[in-house]
Amino acid sequence: MYEEELHGFKRYEKVQRMDKRDEVDGILETDQLYVFEKLDGANASVWIDDNELYVGSRNNIVGHMNLKTGQMHNEGFRGLPDYVFKNVPIAKLLTNHPTWRLCGEWLVKHTIIYPNEHVNKFYVFDVEDRETGEMLDYEVYEPFLELYDVLYLKPFANLDLRSHACMRPPREVLSDLVGHTDFGGKPQGEGIVIKNYGFVNRYGRQTYGKMLHKDFKTLNNKIFKDNINKMPIEGQIATKHCTFERVCHEADKVIDANNGEPLSMKDMGRMIGTVYHDIITEDMWSILKKWKNPTIDFRKLRADITELTKQHFWALLQGQTND
Repeated sequence: MYEEELHGFKRYEKVQRMDKRDEVDGILETDQLYVFEKLDGANASVWIDDNELYVGSRNNIVGHMNLKTGQMHNEGFRGLPDYVFKNVPIAKLLTNHPTWRLCGEWLVKHTIIYPNEHVNKFYVFDVEDRETGEMLDYEVYEPFLELYDVLYLKPFANLDLRSHACMRPPREVLSDLVGHTDFGGKPQGEGIVIKNYGFVNRYGRQTYGKMLHKDFKTLNNKIFKDNINKMPIEGQIATKHCTFERVCHEADKVIDANNGEPLSMKDMGRMIGTVYHDIITEDMWSILKKWKNPTIDFRKLRADITELTKQHFWALLQGQTND
């Protein structure tokens, strides 16, 4: 068990594409559907556990502060922990609602360009009740965020897709909203997030849907490739060869070795070793050929593969995919 799990860390549930029918089938069957802008920043969360204010990225804890002594541990994460530690409204809200987790977007530069007045700020887009593990309805948490003056994402549409007033196909109505931005994103907004708070999919997960702007996907892919090319050679190799699909394939081997027992966090060490061994034994010739006999720091390569394996394996355990 990782340290972050001991302190209440939890990954935010993946928002599913609306074309993944098995994940979102039935999400539009509601009297109240909220549509939010999908901000293009970094997923983050803030919560309190045993008098410590914790700050998490998508994958782990990046900082914590003791609310009594003020003692801090800060791993940076592009300034997010500093922002949270200095944000008195956030600390007050969570002190008075200690079972809540604030989930939101740390709006830093990624693909979409936002005006300076909006960046380097944390915008809450969900509040989880940690006692039940469920997300609170917008109408429940919104008044408290207003009261404590905590920044949050407001829906730009509240739709009843089953009403007589909505005569067009629901997906067509939603498609018209894709690219809308209240934050001045350039060249446009990333997309939209569709929330039916009462919806649970066939796998028992409280799931939201998303629709991305086609131009964002093109731009994001280009920037992603450019960023990979700027990485040290070890990072490029790890990113190309340590994929979600590969981790899934190697996970099947671990399940076989465990006599069919389901995967759990205790298998993480074996997964890391298995994936690294497979890449070195199966792909090294193609690696040497593609990068023209590069000089490789194998300690760094192993560290990069280890980190990616952890991320993909965690996603696998959560029933997620890599898109």
